[in-house]
Amino acid sequence: MKEADISLTTPLDQAKVTTGKATYELKCQSCHRLTAEKLVGPGWLDVTKRREPLWIMNMITNVDMMLEKDPEAQKTTGTMYG
Repeated sequence: MKEADISLTTPLDQAKVTTGKATYELKCQSCHRLTAEKLVGPGWLDVTKRREPLWIMNMITNVDMMLEKDPEAQKTTGTMYG
């Protein structure tokens, strides 16, 4: 994913919010929480204060590539996504 692929609006696009929530519920919530609680993977509380949108999107959609190639992603294994 590239920076140009991401557009953040205020207010957030509700269609994207709905799609994101459905994706989280289907693919993410069994291992991650929106709180600081760590399950299999780290909790996501305040991740947007620590990481840029591009990094977050790539970590969610391309996690294997990120863990293989991104030094910051490699540091997050077992943490709160830095």
